[in-house]
Amino acid sequence: MRPFIPMLIADSFTPAALNECRSRGVIATRPETVFGQDVARALEDLLQVLTNVASADSERIERIFKKLSSIEGAAGNLRGALFELIVGYCVKELEGGQVDVGRVVRNSETFKSAEIDVLCHKQRTVNIYECKGHQPTVKVRRKEIDRWLHVSIPTIYSTLKQDQQFSGSSFTFEFWTTASFDEESLDLLEEAKAGTLKYAIDWKSGKGVRAYAQGLSTPGIRKILDDHYFNHPMTKKTPALEAKTSEMPKAELQEMTQLSYAEHL
Repeated sequence: MRPFIPMLIADSFTPAALNECRSRGVIATRPETVFGQDVARALEDLLQVLTNVASADSERIERIFKKLSSIEGAAGNLRGALFELIVGYCVKELEGGQVDVGRVVRNSETFKSAEIDVLCHKQRTVNIYECKGHQPTVKVRRKEIDRWLHVSIPTIYSTLKQDQQFSGSSFTFEFWTTASFDEESLDLLEEAKAGTLKYAIDWKSGKGVRAYAQGLSTPGIRKILDDHYFNHPMTKKTPALEAKTSEMPKAELQEMTQLSYAEHL
């Protein structure tokens, strides 16, 4: 529905693709045209690192964050993908093994697909990490955990078990977030952890993620987590807002925080 301006942003277009876009009123353009050379290079660098986590180092990740932060909202909109990169880097450095980020799997029997944020395969052990780079004031809700437990995990597990590379491996599924969990989601996680025998269930809130990152020998990643996640400006309240929110019902305050963050992104 109008009015809006549809845009397709890519590194290159074939003549046929350009003609198709123009005939339908779609603006076909390149990243550097919209964002400038620095951000375009940072996006390209981010894609390369996400494709090959082994090529990542803390300085390269810091450069990506710095460049993307040069335009308003860029780092915010990419917070989820960037957190996957951070988790992948941390796991690679501290656990070893083969690490993949953003891997999509499709079950050949059910035809269901799911995305693996971070996969770590070491000997006969497979760890699958679900990564949520939320603002610290956001709480992970039961609905999100329920979908992870009953939709994502079964699809990923059944698909990877069909792969000869992982067939004899033990599996652990972990939910990592820079935020925290509400009581219902924690209850669901505890219940699943105690009642699941095929694989292990675990999780980390923001405090757990920060504590895990303390094991890194370089401080760069810890600084990124602090600057872009745990100490993000959106988490700070002015005195007036502090007074106003202190009188709000808990449910109303949480809803306001969620909406504010959505608008920011």
